[in-house]
Amino acid sequence: MHTRTALSALALATLAGLAHAQSCPTITKFDSGTSSALDDNFGAAVSMSFGGLSNSQLIAVGQPGEDAPGAGNDAGGFTVYQKINGWSVMYDSWNSTGVAGERLGASISLSDPYIIAGAPGFSNSGRARVYRRPSNGSGYTGPIDLVPTIGAVGCDFGRSVAVSSYQGGWAVVGAPLHDFHNEIDAGAAFFYTRDDATNTWNNVYTIWGGDFGGSTTDHRGTAVAMSQTTPYAVVGSP
Repeated sequence: MHTRTALSALALATLAGLAHAQSCPTITKFDSGTSSALDDNFGAAVSMSFGGLSNSQLIAVGQPGEDAPGAGNDAGGFTVYQKINGWSVMYDSWNSTGVAGERLGASISLSDPYIIAGAPGFSNSGRARVYRRPSNGSGYTGPIDLVPTIGAVGCDFGRSVAVSSYQGGWAVVGAPLHDFHNEIDAGAAFFYTRDDATNTWNNVYTIWGGDFGGSTTDHRGTAVAMSQTTPYAVVGSP
């Protein structure tokens, strides 16, 4: 096993005066959990929130190059850290129910009790996997898989992801190589809500093709983000 210190968390409060006087911020370096290897791509995606049993600060780190037992090379995975009297590993997951090459953790988003991780290498389209922390637990259950509902082939679904616990659970997944109605690589953003009664995530809205002035090679969905306290999302089209 090889471990690396490849990710740093900066205490932003110490940065407040940097515009006027350069000072040394507090930096914490993380290794890549308990199952690390040199080519895991630890830190390829990161997200920060708060929650857990102690309502503490949380960090989720994607490891899309991780080789998962039972799944194969580059199946991917992620690690979650919590800060209780210092940072420690709260949950370390490899994608043991995945497939080789899907690269789970290429994108990641955390909003307690949910984590969503993108796997753009899955099959010929990509997918995202949603995990949920039980109310009395510090681990996660799932995953629940999200896949594109139309125009799947080669769409790079899961290249970006965002999740919010607002009103019970929202998620958005970007597919920047999505084609629709002859708009090549216009890209798409797929929106989902969680049904608490059935514990399912349902695609309720999609922006694709020429929607809202979209056009060929917009690569809409290369980046996405969601507000945690309001009903807003943002989708990048570089």
